Amino acid sequence: MPTYLPVPADWGRSPDGKGWNRLSLNAHIGTPAGRCSLVPITASAYWETMNRRPCAEWGSCYGRCPRSPTWLGGPWPDCSTCPIQGRRTHLEAFDPRVLVRYFPERGHPDQQAETAHLMNRPDDFDSRSQWWTWADLAALEGWVFDGTHVDEFSRGYWIRCVWPPTDRGVYGRKGAVR
Repeated sequence: MPTYLPVPADWGRSPDGKGWNRLSLNAHIGTPAGRCSLVPITASAYWETMNRRPCAEWGSCYGRCPRSPTWLGGPWPDCSTCPIQGRRTHLEAFDPRVLVRYFPERGHPDQQAETAHLMNRPDDFDSRSQWWTWADLAALEGWVFDGTHVDEFSRGYWIRCVWPPTDRGVYGRKGAVR
């Protein structure tokens, strides 16, 4: 799967062919940048990232590349030294299974963006959910997919911890011994 997703060469969709209208004083704002396939912002892009499918392409399902050049046609960044490449995140929970619910993200400049909420007790809607980015979920260590979930509130899926709990009953700590 390609990591760096460059801006398409035919991006300019305006009368001047450079992607903006000369009549606007804000013409330079919103110039597109390269995207990173390791920074998904939707559930579908997250699954593409997790499965390493070679179908990722530039668009609104992925976040900006942190090393993308600020001008069109700039040199490609070196993805092998990017801090996102080997990043790992950790989750600690009191249950071996956690529900990941996803909702449309309101107010995001990209209309397709979705927000992921992790819930320890999905049946109790008074319980709190923890907001996670899709990029953090893609880097999550020690948890695996454990089935889909759909109810009247949202879509989602279960993740299951692969490590045993600690002596205090906390799941998600690597090397925990009972």
